Amino acid sequence: MNEAEASGAKPLWLISEQGLAAWLEVQPLAVRSWVRSHGFQAEKNRLIVIPSPGGDGIAGAALGLGPTPDLFEPTLWTSVGLPDRLPPGRYRFTGTFSAVAATHLTLGWEYGSYRFTRYRKSSIELPSLVAPTGTDLEYVRLANEALSEARDLINTPANDLGPAELGEAVQRLALQHEAECRIIVSTSAAPTTRMTLIAPEDAYLYYTDSNTWQSPAPL
Repeated sequence: MNEAEASGAKPLWLISEQGLAAWLEVQPLAVRSWVRSHGFQAEKNRLIVIPSPGGDGIAGAALGLGPTPDLFEPTLWTSVGLPDRLPPGRYRFTGTFSAVAATHLTLGWEYGSYRFTRYRKSSIELPSLVAPTGTDLEYVRLANEALSEARDLINTPANDLGPAELGEAVQRLALQHEAECRIIVSTSAAPTTRMTLIAPEDAYLYYTDSNTWQSPAPL
């Protein structure tokens, strides 16, 4: 993250219970008073939004981590709930993180921003994150695409996602990754219907033309 990317992004502090006192010591009096008046003790997953000095905006937010070990590193579950809980705007995590932790925080944010939009587009403006330095952005992109695709399939009701539709999803995936996809639909009741995705791994899905699932069997 460079200075241009971080400019205008509101700080997000990750604060453990044992680190709260030290964090408060370096905050302005108004922030200390605000935090104490709300009884914030850095309890795990508790979020406090801090207003700007003029009270007409947001200065930042602090997320409690609870009691943490000395070598604690955040995971994707640390940030996953923040997109739903923070007001719209651009945010950045303060501090420095390992490449793994930075990537987890960013992936958690993306995972928490997921919306199922097949039938209705979301009109809610979500906050955005300036990824911490060291984030593997390509990994985040690929992992988030895979997770979103899986969640779309899970959230689609059965009347819109039968075996044929699932087969189309496999075909799209194969085309995207230049893999070979073979789908054989059986007209008999025997479990001979097969859908295979060749490379990088073989995947098998079986159904009959009556849209009833059958147990997998090797090709």
